[in-house]
Amino acid sequence: MSVSLSTVLRLVEALTEPDLPAPRVVGVDEYATRKDRHYGTVLVDVETRRPVDLLPDREASSLAAWPAKRPGIEGVCRDRAPFFAEGGQRGGPAIGRERGLPEVVALARSSTVR
Repeated sequence: MSVSLSTVLRLVEALTEPDLPAPRVVGVDEYATRKDRHYGTVLVDVETRRPVDLLPDREASSLAAWPAKRPGIEGVCRDRAPFFAEGGQRGGPAIGRERGLPEVVALARSSTVR
């Protein structure tokens, strides 16, 4: 039985959110549900490499509002997309500091060595 990508994403978005501890470092990237038509934002825990949340769009306002519900975020690893940069700056101190890849790797290593 074959299933389309949009069906899988719709089913994942319909799942209830489990009670997990807030990640310390979040990776932010975009995904496409329809190529060149509809994009969303995926947030990944950098330390566990697991998806944390899917945002329905890639707007700066959505990204800026996300960390307000999750205290404890120390940094964000993102690409240079302008909407991610703007969302990071508007997100306050929790998401305002973007870390470069070497700093994120060092932070993730320090947490796994503990």
